[in-house]
Order: sequence, then C-alpha cells, then structure tokens
Amino acid sequence: MTKSEPNLSAIRNEIDELDKSLHELLMRRAEIIERVKVAKTGSDISAYRPRRESEVLKQLVERHSGKFPVVSIYRIWREIMAASVVMQDKFSCAVWDGNNGIFRTIARNHFGAVTPLHFYSSPVRVLNAVSQGETVVGLLPMPQQDDLSPWWASLYGSDIKRVAICGSVPRYGFEIDAGAIIVGNIGLEESSLDNIYLIIETDGSLSQSGLRNVLKRLDLEIRSLFQDPMSSRVEGRALFLAKIKGFGRVIRSLEADILKISGAVKNVVFIGTSFQSLKETE
Repeated sequence: MTKSEPNLSAIRNEIDELDKSLHELLMRRAEIIERVKVAKTGSDISAYRPRRESEVLKQLVERHSGKFPVVSIYRIWREIMAASVVMQDKFSCAVWDGNNGIFRTIARNHFGAVTPLHFYSSPVRVLNAVSQGETVVGLLPMPQQDDLSPWWASLYGSDIKRVAICGSVPRYGFEIDAGAIIVGNIGLEESSLDNIYLIIETDGSLSQSGLRNVLKRLDLEIRSLFQDPMSSRVEGRALFLAKIKGFGRVIRSLEADILKISGAVKNVVFIGTSFQSLKETE
C-alpha cells in the first residue's frame, strides 16, 4: 500500500465512531421524548401527530444532499418517529387485512417495528375498532372510483362516532403501488400541506361531473371526487366524497358555501384531513 492509498482500517474506525455517535444521539433523543411524555401528563394532547410528522419528513427530504439514498433517510425517520410515539403512550393500529395482505406491509413500513398491529377482515371492522377504542388509529385503502361499497360512506350518519381521516401513507420510499388512509380519534392540526375530505349528500340530480362543476365555482382545487354507488339506490339521494386542497378557509366556511351555491346539495359533512404526499409536493 502506498501513502496515497486510503488506510481501510482507519476508515472503518471512523465509521465505527460515527455509528457510536449516531447511537448516542438516538439515546439522547429518547431521553428528551421521556421529558415530552412528562410534560403532556394530564393533557389530552395525542402522542401521534401526523401533521408534524409530514412536515418534518418533507423538510428532511428537501434538505438532504450527498449519495446516501434519500429513500433510506425517509424510512429511518419513520422508524424513529414511530418508536417515539409508542414510548409516549399506548399506541396501536387496526389494519384492513385485505388485498392479499399488502396493507400488513404498508402498516409495518409506516408505523415501524414496535407498533402493535391488529388485523380485521373488513374496513368497517377497522372503523369500529377505532371508534370503540380497541386501537388508536386504523389503516384503510385509498378511496377508488370502482368501490362498490366504499368504507368512507360509513362515516356519514352511522353509529361509528369520533372517527375521522387524520392522515395518509404516501407511496414515497416503498416499492408498493398503493397508498392508504389513516383514521383515528385525535385532534386535527392545520398544516400547509393539508387536503380535506368532505362527504356531500345531494338530491340525486347531480352527476359526478355536475358536482365537480359546482365545486369549481367556489375556486376550489379538487384533487379527487368519488360517488357511493349504494346511495343512488335510494331515490332522491346520492353521496359523494370530495378531496380538496386546503384546510383553514375550507373548514371555516366551505360547508355553508356549498349549501348556498346549489339547491341540489342537501348536506355537507367534514370527515377529516390528510397531508399531501411527498410525491404531490415534489
């Protein structure tokens, strides 16, 4: 070996020291999480804050540089965040065990190795588990246009109480062509990355495109619009799910605005919010 060639042993020692430093920082972080837990004692502040998680991850991805894969950074921080939530409080997730078990993988990737997962045979059972306090959150499939009996319709005028959409699982960082919705009974926080979800009941006279035109008259950015085919079996009634960009202005006034702008709209109900995925913000 010449003087100009790297000393492999010295390089490995340097890596070992970095690994020790990383471990020390993680242990220090855990000590701070314990202080957070004590500070929250007696309050109703949830340990799980999907808004904050989404913004932290977005900042990490944006500021990252160098050759270390950014996808790996994302997944490392997902584990750190999930472990921090479990350290603070009892936390578990109900998971729909359909679609050949793909949501088991999505749940474990998103909520980390230490979060208890409970599996259910139907989306409605997931909603009931969250509503009845069996789990803190639930993981469900993204709404689709071809859903014959969409789970989101169960959040409208049913016995499933205190459950709202509170987040989403982006496809970023995972070799899975499927996203997921997170539902829970936690306080919703406003974020610059939010989408909101509204269930809109009409008198059945508006088609999906007709309702989209009504919403566009309010200068809304409509990300998606779905119809519940089961609701149209009742004469004079149809249910739609609208995913709309924004949070503050929408929550404060949109329900009333939609009711005013079209006589065909009978009711508008806010059912939650989710952050835009990193794919949407790139």
